[in-house]
Amino acid sequence: MTIEISGIKRAGHFVAVPRQQRIILGTFALADATQDEFDAVLDTYLESGGEWIDTAFAYGYGSAELKLGSYIRRRGANVRISTKIGHFPEAPGYRRPGAVNDAFAAMQERLGRLPDQILLHEADWVVWWRDDGQPFQILPEGAMTPELQTAPALLDVQAAAARAGIRWGFSGNNAPTLGRASYRVTPDVVMVAKQYDLLWRSAEPLVEIASMKEFDLWLASPFHQSWLFRLPELARFGDEANPQIARGARALEELTSATGRGIVDLAIPFLLDRHCDTRIVVGARSAEEIAGVINATREPLPIEVTDAIDRIGFIASPMKSPQQLN
Repeated sequence: MTIEISGIKRAGHFVAVPRQQRIILGTFALADATQDEFDAVLDTYLESGGEWIDTAFAYGYGSAELKLGSYIRRRGANVRISTKIGHFPEAPGYRRPGAVNDAFAAMQERLGRLPDQILLHEADWVVWWRDDGQPFQILPEGAMTPELQTAPALLDVQAAAARAGIRWGFSGNNAPTLGRASYRVTPDVVMVAKQYDLLWRSAEPLVEIASMKEFDLWLASPFHQSWLFRLPELARFGDEANPQIARGARALEELTSATGRGIVDLAIPFLLDRHCDTRIVVGARSAEEIAGVINATREPLPIEVTDAIDRIGFIASPMKSPQQLN
């Protein structure tokens, strides 16, 4: 049986969204691609019914945004753009007055148009919010301290989005921190990255908050950085950086052999079915890779395969932020 439609919750009800449109194309892996390679991936994605492109200044320090802008100008493409502000070339930019507005103007020049939404990049990094490098203080009820609501970077992103009439939100690594933040300042979208649970059990508390507060939740890395296609390399990375990552990557490799299904054909339907009101950000380095992702949206997994995937998961610590920027 083919499942074509799932739901995104809005205003207390679910809006039908074709499964393939819940896949968002991430461009991190394309920052170093040639323009022809970039174009081929976007052509395949958009022809399949995709609509959102995820990019950022940090992806090649403007390279991905420039290639995306070139593609739109030449193709006249009807595409929705989400980009991020942050990872400034110089550390003081994180707290410099006007830094967000300057970055927003430069981003428009690279893209050649307004994006459809902007995200504050790595919003769980303490350097955005505090001058003393101390972590967030959590109130007894689990809310974040009021300083988050008055953080200059956050206020500037909200103001820039309001002036442009576009959506705003934040991305980050630490799902619990992003969840607490979304209680105090309800964004339009939250993107969870680098949590390093390969199949996203770590983000499930945030899934519940997104449903309750009715903002879009995008599940990203390691997929948006193309790790989904590089499990052996991820396992080797884990050997040096995190044994849990290595064990999880190798267990998934073993499951692909046991089921005769590729990793894309396991991970994508698992996520679409498990988190029915989220979108999945997937990075691809070739037209063939993104075509495989789209094809993987078409069929649900047998229950025994889903159960086998469930037994693999782990939750590793999120990427730490710099503790101090001077």
